Amino acid sequence: DEGWWPDLGPTQMDVFTCDKRYVLAHGERGSGKGIGCTHMCVKHAMLNWDALVMITSLTITAQQAGGPWSDLYSFILPQWESAIGLKWIGPRMDASRNAYIKVANVYGGWSTIMLKSIPSGSIITQRFKGTTPSMLFFDELAEAKDPDYVRKLGQQIGRRRHIKLQQFIAACNPSPEGEDNWVHKMFIAPPERESDVKYWKENYANFHVPMSQNKWMEDREGYVANLKHL
Repeated sequence: DEGWWPDLGPTQMDVFTCDKRYVLAHGERGSGKGIGCTHMCVKHAMLNWDALVMITSLTITAQQAGGPWSDLYSFILPQWESAIGLKWIGPRMDASRNAYIKVANVYGGWSTIMLKSIPSGSIITQRFKGTTPSMLFFDELAEAKDPDYVRKLGQQIGRRRHIKLQQFIAACNPSPEGEDNWVHKMFIAPPERESDVKYWKENYANFHVPMSQNKWMEDREGYVANLKHL
């Protein structure tokens, strides 16, 4: 409760402090939902011994051109460094050509934040074989075709030693399918089976992040005005 906290809007802060196992931040483009999730990744890496955070999406290109990954090292980690002296190294590339950043943790060691793409649900098992992420952040989740992305990746969460709170977090824009989209059915609508409701309430959280709370968009009014004419 004391000390420095990231400068976030109210709902971004709700995302940042949420301790549910599955967390979804959803909202229109430019709402800053990914910023709250990315700050969450840094907090997890800093507060845990040898944490492994994976930031993933369908493609790497979007992440390297203004998505959460590029925000991580160009915008968010510098805030932590300036505010509390957090040490970090990277981005670098490992032997498998995965981009990663090392973040100093409070135990005197290093945690890792890594970037991976998953263009197809069929390769999840192969691509994540042998890995034990303690947090996984899936950006633009509604663009994935089916819930296997959560089910298969969710099986990787919880197996890393010495870390009590391990989470799958995600961000997405509204889907054109609306309430028929699988993300809405999994995270926002209560389960149809009564036996699943208790687990869902205890383990799932979703937050609508409005654009009006995004402190980091320099010309929000101009951006919104432009959208109305497209």
